[in-house]
Parts: sequence; C-alpha cells; structure tokens
Amino acid sequence: MRRGRSALAVALIVLSSTTAAACSGGDEPTEPAAQTATPTASGDLFDWVKLEDETSPVSAALPEGAEPIANSIEGPDSATITSRGHVYEHPGGVIGFELIDGFATVDDFRKLAELLARSVGGTVRSTAPVDLAQASAVDGEIVYGDDEIMLFRVVVLNERGDVWNGFVGGPVADRDRLESEFARLTLSLDLRDALDWVPITDEPSGVVVPFRTAVGPRGLTVTLLDGSTAVGRSYYDLGSRHGLIVIDTVTDSSSIDDAIALRSGDQYSTLRSIEPSEVAGREAVEALVDRRGWTWVNRVVLLDEHIVVIYSGNVAQDLVGVRDFVATVSDAVVLP
Repeated sequence: MRRGRSALAVALIVLSSTTAAACSGGDEPTEPAAQTATPTASGDLFDWVKLEDETSPVSAALPEGAEPIANSIEGPDSATITSRGHVYEHPGGVIGFELIDGFATVDDFRKLAELLARSVGGTVRSTAPVDLAQASAVDGEIVYGDDEIMLFRVVVLNERGDVWNGFVGGPVADRDRLESEFARLTLSLDLRDALDWVPITDEPSGVVVPFRTAVGPRGLTVTLLDGSTAVGRSYYDLGSRHGLIVIDTVTDSSSIDDAIALRSGDQYSTLRSIEPSEVAGREAVEALVDRRGWTWVNRVVLLDEHIVVIYSGNVAQDLVGVRDFVATVSDAVVLP
C-alpha cells in the first residue's frame, strides 16, 4: 500500500483544527532492553539516523529520508504553538515523532491519544503507563483504516508541559515489523537534557549530583585493590541510565584505580580507555568500559576521604551522546 502525501499531516498528535477543544492548559542494566519490543531483523529495512530537535535537547532516530514537519496549533490560553518533528513515509506505513512546547500535562494523556486517533480516523484501542522513571509517559495502540494499527508513545517531559510523541503505523498483518520499528524508535529517544533536574545529596560526603528523578542510596561494601574493604553508597536512575557511587575511604593507598576496578572488574567488562578529565573543576579521569554491547562512561574524582564516580551508559553507537551527558552532569556536581 502506498500512502499519499496527506499521511504526513494526519499521523501527528494533533491537527490545528482539533487541538483547542482537547488541551486547556536501582539497578543499572547490563545490556539494551526495549520497553515495548526488541528490534529485530525486520527493523533493519531502513538506514536509521539520529535526528536532533532544532530548539530543544531532544533526539531520536528515524529512517534516513524522514522529512521535517511543523504544525501551528492552539494551545493553552488560545496561544498559537508551532510543533516540530519528522516523518518518514514508505510503502508499508509511516514512522515519525513530534514535539510540542508548553502544551499539555499528565492529565491530558487520554485526550492526546484520542486526538491522534481522530486525526487518522481511528479509535484508541489501549493505553498503558510506561515506567521511564524520569518522565511521565503512556504507550498505546490505535486501529484505523483498512486493518491498520498505529503504535504510539506520548511523553510529558517536564513541568512546563513539553510533549514528545512517537508513532509507527501500518497494516495489522505486519505487526511484528511495526513492533520492531517502534522499539527502535523508542530505544533511540534521548530526552535527558529536556527534563527537570533533581539535586541528590550524599549526606555522609556532602557531594551533590543532579538526577532526572529522586533516587535513594543503596549501601555498598567494596574490596579495594590492596585487599582492604570500604563502605559506600550507590545511586542509580534506570530511566536516564545515570548513576553516582561514593566510596568512603581514609587509607593512604586508596586511589582512583579502586573505582576503575570496581566499574570494570567483572568477567563481562572490558576497560577501553582512561584519560584526564574534570568533575566540578577538579582533576579527574574518564574511564570508558564496554559491557555486553553497552559503553559506560565513568568520571572519577578522588577527594580527601571519598572516591566519587559519576557515570552513565547506553548502546555503544551512542557514545558521543553519553559522554556529553556525563560532561554536563560533572560540570553541575557540587563537591565539598
């Protein structure tokens, strides 16, 4: 089935003619895991490329050749908002995403889903919350057309009401392919820099690190390279794949090497490189560790009585994005 040009407009969250009536106002993973499905060979029909939003720090991957889209829509207080996004049309359906600034709240998920369904002349079949940890989201399905289905995710990014919506549509008979494409789209989504920050303080050390959601400590007992033991705390946000480790130590032999060994010392990990770096303006090192298809970026700083590790990880292909994220966090850390 070949879609016409009009499919670019209808496969969005909202159309300008229908918007005003609807919206008024841990443990770190060791390998990639899709929230909806795992990309398979059926998702490799296209060459996927990373697309960054022009005005906000949000990015996601779409098949190469996706075209930019923009809609002028009526938002809260009758203000005109211009949405931004990209859509890729192909013989078997459509894949795309859209961002709308200051548009909706977590109370509007059902309305947004219904608007999307109405825009393609379909019906919302289901919606379910998605545990992104650092943002509120729902996944859903819409049935429309001649035995066609649309898989979608709507995310409210922050208190400002910024919204991201991603969607994949096509024949019900191709559901396996659609699920693979949807998994690839949602796995590639990087919202971290668009979300609200929460300062987390490690009370024993006084170290303050920004996170995307409130997280609590988990106790650690660490064996140092000299055979002695030390205690510490680990903080991890599964949604943003971002963590903090603080090791309490007062021994003269304790060093940054202890933290690097902690992060790379198991049978599944390989230490790729170590190079000079900074955390909050202090001398540090950055260690890259490969583990089961992911690359973890670890910035380690040695204080008088503590070793501090700031880290994040993602699939190896997104190394640049992970390093940028860790650099942003490291610049914002408060050290005693």
